[in-house]
Amino acid sequence: MIIGHTPAGASTKTLLHFAQGVNSKKFRFYDYGEVENLQRYGQKDAPDYNLSQVTAPVYLLWGENDWLAPKEVSSENLL
Repeated sequence: MIIGHTPAGASTKTLLHFAQGVNSKKFRFYDYGEVENLQRYGQKDAPDYNLSQVTAPVYLLWGENDWLAPKEVSSENLL
């Protein structure tokens, strides 16, 4: 029953963007491919997010049944 509704409330683009981050191990804008990246971003690769501009407090929350986030955090599984 649960698998039939997973992932509920997420768009295809959001899931693809998440997968891009997992595969590249980088935290960057959505990658549209070289041609559209040039049009949108002025460069062939999607740019990294500039986290130095984040001024709000940020908290990382994790739950025992969170199948998208690992319990153990190491440099290998961080984006």
